[in-house]
Amino acid sequence: MMLMINIFSHGRLRKKDLEILIESIPEIPKPKASLEQYTIPGRLAAQIVWDAYFNGDIKGKIVFDLGTGTGRLAIAAAILGAKYVIGIDIDGSCLEIALKYVKKLGVTNVDLIQADISHVDFKNDIENSVVIQNPPFGVHRRHADMMFLYKAFSIARVVYSIHKYSEDIDTFIRRKALECGFIVTWSRRDVFEIPARLPYHVKRLERIPIKIYRFERRK
Repeated sequence: MMLMINIFSHGRLRKKDLEILIESIPEIPKPKASLEQYTIPGRLAAQIVWDAYFNGDIKGKIVFDLGTGTGRLAIAAAILGAKYVIGIDIDGSCLEIALKYVKKLGVTNVDLIQADISHVDFKNDIENSVVIQNPPFGVHRRHADMMFLYKAFSIARVVYSIHKYSEDIDTFIRRKALECGFIVTWSRRDVFEIPARLPYHVKRLERIPIKIYRFERRK
């Protein structure tokens, strides 16, 4: 895996390489329904971080991953050249895995914090900060995704966030972003593949319609 980091340092890392690397990081071992813990698929994680990189939102930036889980987005951002990455999660068992793979992959600019994101605040350089997150969908805890989005808006100038998609949800999210002083600069529809891991899952593989958003603070 160190080879992949070295390859990127010479500008030859492909998105597929990044996806393979992300998939080497384990899924959340015992997902909790109360936290709506869904491991982001390697394909989707690679896409969102790749997009952020080519939009100039990774290299040299302070990147936050709220609800980092086992660290897939955080580690990918670090490998693509973030100045400093902070991954936050309430689940210590997930962070143990993330820390193991931070060390295994030789990433030196990632810090991991165990905390409820509603109880953390940062005196950071907001203009140079980016959030890349995969929040809960807010199905079992109503608007849990918005709690993550509001926190992201409070600490960064640019936010990448994944949300369950419907026309009503899309309208709601855009309105709330505007109320917080953010605009959607672009968005992309996709699907989030969730294997049957929780008692209430009835399908072997659920494909949830989602939308990836890039929000930017209005000047």
